[in-house]
Amino acid sequence: MRAFRGIKSFGAGNARAWSLTIVRNTANSWLMKNRPKAVVYTDDLSVTEQQELEHEGPQGTRVETPSEIALFKANAEEVQHAMA
Repeated sequence: MRAFRGIKSFGAGNARAWSLTIVRNTANSWLMKNRPKAVVYTDDLSVTEQQELEHEGPQGTRVETPSEIALFKANAEEVQHAMA
């Protein structure tokens, strides 16, 4: 949208560089608005806190790892095949 709005100001320069500048500036703006205020380094956390951070989502809900999801899907396909 920003590129579309600013197309009138584009000169006869490099279109790729112009569009990538817009992308970079848009990403930087988004990061400045949405970056957490406090930075927590995982090295500063205890082992238990690191595991909770890696395996729990919001409000303490468990987050499945990609390997767990793949195994679940494979098992579900095997069950469906056996039932068929």
